[in-house]
Amino acid sequence: MKKILKDFLFGLLLMFNITICKFLVTLPFEMPMDFTNENYSYVINREFLVTSLPALVITLIYTRLLKTKTKADALRKSIIWTIVVILNYSLIGIGNDNFKIIFGGWGIYSLIASVFIAPILSLYIRKHN
Repeated sequence: MKKILKDFLFGLLLMFNITICKFLVTLPFEMPMDFTNENYSYVINREFLVTSLPALVITLIYTRLLKTKTKADALRKSIIWTIVVILNYSLIGIGNDNFKIIFGGWGIYSLIASVFIAPILSLYIRKHN
């Protein structure tokens, strides 16, 4: 139970860092002046797609810092951190009434996949080095 709670808390910290990266990677892009649903959907999808790579790197770093050594640890972290990301964006979508826009594009799924695969990838890299 301690491991799950620790992973959950690190998942919240990971989500905070992903949110900061999401903000930073969107700074160079121009925002359309009129936000129709189509424009907003495009912007949100682009944000998630561009954030996927930094999220993968951050998650790899967290996995290394936590010294993940077994497949079970890597899978547990993958599942818990993925749940944290899904819950975070689900709550944001419900609260802002844009759940369909967030989960309508494939950018969010790219971000979710990045967070899920990173602990497993880190373990694979560690074992083959």
